[in-house]
Amino acid sequence: MILSSVPVARRLVRATTGAAAVAIVLAGCGGSPSDSATSATAGTTSQTSSAPASPTSRTPSASPSTSPSTSPAAAVPIAATPPAEPVELADACTAEGAYRLAPGGAVDPALPARDGATLTLALTGTSGAHGDPAAQLTASLHGDVPRPVEPLAVGDSVGIGDWTLSITSVCPDAVEFDLLD
Repeated sequence: MILSSVPVARRLVRATTGAAAVAIVLAGCGGSPSDSATSATAGTTSQTSSAPASPTSRTPSASPSTSPSTSPAAAVPIAATPPAEPVELADACTAEGAYRLAPGGAVDPALPARDGATLTLALTGTSGAHGDPAAQLTASLHGDVPRPVEPLAVGDSVGIGDWTLSITSVCPDAVEFDLLD
């Protein structure tokens, strides 16, 4: 009986430690009560990643709301999730992916609607902060104000509403990705 309670005790300690870590992170985020009210009215929800921390890891983001918004929260970039293992490619322009997006164009083929909502993406650039290949997108859910997405490299994924995109190719003139369900 004592042996079977050890795993339960460990799980309890892990759960308590995890809850404490979340509380510390939330407390460390700072801001005033009005900041959280702004975030709540924008209809944002947190997403978490189990990806290990790395110099290129990104912080969790907020999902865009499904109603039009002009609040400052609309300009908060949607966070990308780096791959669990770094992607080593000689060239980020693999020309592989089920969907393609070029600057000034629409996603080809069109993204499917989900639960009556639509996702509109725009490619604004293909170069990261250090000149590395990275897709710079904006996303708009069901006609919302477009929000920027953190720069996306090959292997990165991003959740936007009911859609999760996985970047498969970043070329100078287009980005290609797969849609994960």
